[in-house]
Formats: sequence, C-alpha cells, structure tokens
Amino acid sequence: MSSTSRAPTAAFMALAGVWENWHLPAGEWVRSFAIVTTTPNELCAKIHNRMPVILKPEARAVWLGEEPAEEPQLKALPAPYPSDEMICWPVSARVGNVKNNDSSLIEPVAARWRSRTRSSSARPPARCSAIISTSRISGPMS
Repeated sequence: MSSTSRAPTAAFMALAGVWENWHLPAGEWVRSFAIVTTTPNELCAKIHNRMPVILKPEARAVWLGEEPAEEPQLKALPAPYPSDEMICWPVSARVGNVKNNDSSLIEPVAARWRSRTRSSSARPPARCSAIISTSRISGPMS
C-alpha cells in the first residue's frame, strides 16, 4: 500500500468584519469598518495575543446574512481557525510600515529570532513579523 502526501498551498481567506455608514456632525458620510478578532490558535499565539476571525468557506454566507442560522451556529463563528489548516512563514519587518506596499512584503525571509527557552510556546519579540495563510492540501483556490 502506498500513500501520497502534498505540501499545503496558500488559499484565499475571508476575515469576519463589521461595517457602518454614518454621518459626521458636519454632515459628511463616513464608511467605517473593523475586523473581528478572537483568541489565537496555537500557531498565532506564538506571534500575538489575538487573531482575526477567519471564516471557513461554508460559514461565509451565514456571516454575511445570506443564509439563515440559529443562535448556536452564529455564536460558534468567532472560534479560532484550526492551526493545522494554516501555514506561517517569517517576512520582512517592512510589513509594519504603511509606506511599503509591494509584492516583496509576502516573500519569506530567514527567521531572525530564537527562543531563549526550550519551550515551543515562547513568543518572538514584538518586532517579529509573519504571514499566516489558510492552507489546502489540493484543489483550486476558491
């Protein structure tokens, strides 16, 4: 019996968000939004104390109100995305500056930090940057 394995590949991800249109006191319309966050999964906890709510494809229509849902289903949506369905790689600290906006920002760079302890739960310094993406074992991006 033989088995085949494939490395995960990056896939698009949808983040849960809320938005609103409102008037400034001077009468100007403003469109504002926020990305909803949750407690981090094991992968993201190494980088930050929260993470965006990442919606699985089957949950997107419910989040957007395109499909009806019961209260327990809605309350389950902000759960941390499973670590084993994500990939992470270090990127340049340039991602922390809004003046930078080019495709090189997502290119992997050598990790510049090492834990001073043997614990795998040690956090990198605050200046560490990483890209985290949902992953797929095979198939087209949707």
